[in-house]
Amino acid sequence: MNKHLKFLFTLLWVCITLPLIAGNAVVKISGNVQNKRDTVINIVTYKNNVVYEKTLVASGPIDAQGNFNLTLTLDEPLDAFFYHERQNIPLYLKPGYDIEITFDANSFINSIVLEGKGAFESSYLVKLAQQKTALKAKRGNKIYNLPLEAFHRKVAEEDSTLRNLYTTYFKKWKKDKTFLKKQEAYIQLTRVDHMLQYFNRNTHPSIASRITIGPEYWKFLDGFNTNDPLMKESPEYINLLYGVFTYENAGRKPIKREEVTMEWFDNLYALIKKKSSGTVREGMQSLLITSQLKGLGLTPWVDSLYQDFAAAAKDPETLDYTNAIYNKWKRLEPGSAAPVFTGKDMKGNTVSLTDFKGKLVYVDVWATWCGPCKKEIPLLEKLQEEFKGEDIVFISVSTDQDKAKWEKYVATKGMKGVQLHAGVGATISSDYMVNSIPRFILIDREGKIINSKAARPSGNIKSIIEQHLKG
Repeated sequence: MNKHLKFLFTLLWVCITLPLIAGNAVVKISGNVQNKRDTVINIVTYKNNVVYEKTLVASGPIDAQGNFNLTLTLDEPLDAFFYHERQNIPLYLKPGYDIEITFDANSFINSIVLEGKGAFESSYLVKLAQQKTALKAKRGNKIYNLPLEAFHRKVAEEDSTLRNLYTTYFKKWKKDKTFLKKQEAYIQLTRVDHMLQYFNRNTHPSIASRITIGPEYWKFLDGFNTNDPLMKESPEYINLLYGVFTYENAGRKPIKREEVTMEWFDNLYALIKKKSSGTVREGMQSLLITSQLKGLGLTPWVDSLYQDFAAAAKDPETLDYTNAIYNKWKRLEPGSAAPVFTGKDMKGNTVSLTDFKGKLVYVDVWATWCGPCKKEIPLLEKLQEEFKGEDIVFISVSTDQDKAKWEKYVATKGMKGVQLHAGVGATISSDYMVNSIPRFILIDREGKIINSKAARPSGNIKSIIEQHLKG
């Protein structure tokens, strides 16, 4: 073959093949909705394998007739969710799939019909979701109050129902073995979740144990893959697996609060490193580290765990998520500039943290619906009285959604100090990583953080304030 013919043949092959490759990478999702409740259709997937947070991968408008048409490009299979308003169904998408979805928004889950290339797998996922919803509605949480033998029977019945659906649906369909193995794993996951919940609810230290758990109880973990690479991107798997490792670390016994020390978590971290690997390990490490950051803030101990994790982590999504949480807490270290927040006082005036520069500031983030918050109020007012005339200001910031309810509560109780309303989703909540209340913050005269998770009035805050007032 001469050079010219060879070149023309190669060019022809490229011209024919590349469009095919590109076309196979495209996924099409179209359809029609009756009684639409929104103007768009969204396709989302999990952002990482640690939290159930989702990220948008495709979005398209719904026209006046209820029609929609979306396309996205994939280079590998994707576990996704089809969203209309807040209603959603799971989807399994692969390059080249062309799925048509029709539904009535007024009866979303029960009216969904999927057709076209690649609809078979997603149709199963919808039927599975419908089945699980029906089972949960029937049993509720009462299943966890049953005697042990009756509980085992109910779990076995539910497991059998889900497996029958799987077997019937895929009796002759063997096209995607990876998908099939993942669905088998999800069925087992449901059983493991039931067993862990039953153990936790019936042996929790806050209640008298209702059951006697022997070694035979844990047979449900026989054959459970604690390092399944197929499930490495699933938050359901990672979170449940973290629960399994937690009980393994406790010797498969009830966990007592006084036993949960830094050493206990060090042992759990070591167990995770020893018995898992890759993205599965990193997901559980991230869960442990971020939960401790949220609970304790960035202490030297938590920082040491993070540094060990960050030095070896390779999964970009898990690492990005963990880094984001870590960096937010890093900005709240002692000596860092305190993030400025504002709120409205009882007269509707905007008040800012910067208004109190030059004074020590003790902040209480609270809400009228929060029982533990209200228990601290008398002690907080006693503290204010004891430091009356001193170079310190006490600011209470409400995150109540209902401003009128806050105003009535403050007025009725005659609450002292600077009373501000910030509301739900306030910047103080995000900037100071407030994931539970009450939350107390201590800021120095220069507007720098002393402690972003300061002691409560019921704790040793008085001596700490005295120390900084003298300084």
